[in-house]
Amino acid sequence: MPNDVYAVGGYSAVAPAALSEPNPPPSMFKGKLGQMYFDTSVTPPDLSIYNGSSWVSTAFNEGFPVTPYVVGPSGQAGYQTIQSALDAANADGGGMVWVQPGTYTENLTFYSDIQISGPSEQSVTIVGIHTPPTSGTLNIDRLTFQSATHIFSSNAAGTTAIIMEDCSVNVTNGYTFNLPNWQSPGSIAAFNIGPFGTNDGFINNIGAATVAIFAAGVGNGSANPMIISGPTFFGPGMTINCPVDCASGANIVSTNNQYFGTFTFNGNSTAAFYNDSFVTGASPAITMSSSGTVSLSNVVIKSTNNPAITGAGAGTLTYSGLSFIGNTSFAGTLTLSGTTLTPDINTSLSSGTLSVKSTTANPGDNAGFIRTIVNGTTAYIPYFTNIAP
Repeated sequence: MPNDVYAVGGYSAVAPAALSEPNPPPSMFKGKLGQMYFDTSVTPPDLSIYNGSSWVSTAFNEGFPVTPYVVGPSGQAGYQTIQSALDAANADGGGMVWVQPGTYTENLTFYSDIQISGPSEQSVTIVGIHTPPTSGTLNIDRLTFQSATHIFSSNAAGTTAIIMEDCSVNVTNGYTFNLPNWQSPGSIAAFNIGPFGTNDGFINNIGAATVAIFAAGVGNGSANPMIISGPTFFGPGMTINCPVDCASGANIVSTNNQYFGTFTFNGNSTAAFYNDSFVTGASPAITMSSSGTVSLSNVVIKSTNNPAITGAGAGTLTYSGLSFIGNTSFAGTLTLSGTTLTPDINTSLSSGTLSVKSTTANPGDNAGFIRTIVNGTTAYIPYFTNIAP
């Protein structure tokens, strides 16, 4: 078997050229970005890729992607710091930076058209505060980010589309995305994110950037509310564990999600919630202080605050199939339109008949739930009547 095999990378309609030599590729073979050098003279075999000026080991035997920008220990990767790999990829016009398992403490400057990835968020931790590019696209996959304050932070009016997927974030007191001036068409998208911090508002933005979060758990604590100000898409399958403040321009569409902090609507912000639940303890579930419209469809409110939904905005809160578990009160200053389902009746019944009376005087709108527990499982039985109480 030859010691060395050379192949031309890139797109080709024919099979790439192959040579056999005991030494690195000859000079006439060099010069094309993506050429590969597979050395079988070492054990285990090693794959290197020509990056335009030198050969970079990709630790092929470790199962990493075929990219020249691999970060890891000396002798196992071409770069020992993430920043040096990012710089090299940017100089070559973009590409994937692959980070081998370990903990890296660096304040990184990112570039557009870069994808940074690792084998899993359990194996790679990046500690520091990082600056995203102000335009283009940044993809982040399978990494854990940790910071005492912010993870991505910039005061620039950036327009970059930042996409974070299959990652974990750990913020002590700040924001995962502290981008107050990020603006349209800039966006922040998060998928399958796990929050492990203390007080993380996750997003701080008043510049009208688009936000999309799906199948993720984000935010922690009550010290820093999430601040959003543009088109926002939540869910399905998402939880937000911090308060949310909607500034002017915010327009939320939410489906099948859970919220554990107060939603506050300010300015002209609007929202439509479908099949969501708000579980806020002694805090109000919603503070409606907007001149826009907020609608709730088949939403469950669990709050002991009196009132459960408060505010004094000039806008309208519309609702259909709204179910309260706990306090049922609306603030008297609200403009309301809709029907509600009465709260749980926590009444034990061993025999006889349990009578439940609705709380509205409008015939046709009277509805409620009877809660039953069978073998430890809770079930809700709805009832409707057009008879006034």
